[in-house]
Amino acid sequence: MDPVRLRGYTPDEFERICLELARQAFGTADAGRRGGISDPDQGIDIEAKSGSQIIGIQCKTGRLTVPVLRDSLRQLVRYPNRLDRFILMCAQPPMPAAIDEFRRWSSSAETIAGHLSAAELWDPDRVAAQLDMHPGILASISREPAPTVFVVPVP
Repeated sequence: MDPVRLRGYTPDEFERICLELARQAFGTADAGRRGGISDPDQGIDIEAKSGSQIIGIQCKTGRLTVPVLRDSLRQLVRYPNRLDRFILMCAQPPMPAAIDEFRRWSSSAETIAGHLSAAELWDPDRVAAQLDMHPGILASISREPAPTVFVVPVP
């Protein structure tokens, strides 16, 4: 897959792609999306369990800059559940300064629930390579109907 194509997905579509990718790449059905009105995602869009390992995934469709990264990491620090692995999946290439910042942060990464033993940044090339290994993901996402939008008439 051409990684440039990842830029065309909405945040919701990209999260659905990342969810299916987590299920297939980690061989687990125990993965779900987090967040919503009553359940803020706290820096994790997807939580997956693979064996005894708990994996948290943050999905970014916009350009990953240092301020965007820092905001995501501030939210992640407050994540209340134990995580063994954190993956930041990006639809656009991260800025070089953001990559450097992520490397510095990942050497001592932790949340309020404890130390993170692994933190990874998946750029569009890596996401695309994983999608190439699981070609049915994009086809299944594009077949799913868009969520219903409710409109309230204004008098």
